[in-house]
Amino acid sequence: QDVDEYIGQTKDKICDTLVHFGRKGLNVAATAAVMAATKGQGVLSDKLRSFSMQDLSAYQSDPAHAD
Repeated sequence: QDVDEYIGQTKDKICDTLVHFGRKGLNVAATAAVMAATKGQGVLSDKLRSFSMQDLSAYQSDPAHAD
């Protein structure tokens, strides 16, 4: 009977540990996804800004658009 109780307690501890590490893993994955999305958005906006500035420079130096 003591052995059965010990086995039951061990199963409970194992389940609690798995849930704990599962939640921790999900938190790490979610944080990594948010960081990647944020970094990717920053890189994309920098690229678009760079292209926009190049387009404006090309537009201003084009003789067809001279005042």
